Amino acid sequence: MNIYKISQKDDWDFEVYLEAIVVAKNEDEARLIHPNGNAVWDGNKWKSPQASWATSPNDSWCPPDEVKVELVENNTEGVISSSFRNA
Repeated sequence: MNIYKISQKDDWDFEVYLEAIVVAKNEDEARLIHPNGNAVWDGNKWKSPQASWATSPNDSWCPPDEVKVELVENNTEGVISSSFRNA
């Protein structure tokens, strides 16, 4: 499994997801993950059993062919994120 950063290729309006960090086998699978975590692409639109009160999954994220996918990490071991504060 790989860690990917997904984002919308084009600038969108307000009340949309800008990006997400996801885990998938490859770029194609990462492209099919909606940032809300539960919407599924049916080939024409996003479908979600728990759509947000404010927006549908289709209004808040672009179609898979417009998703920019960047590989973040392809190693399943190690630290992904860390924060250290000294005084």
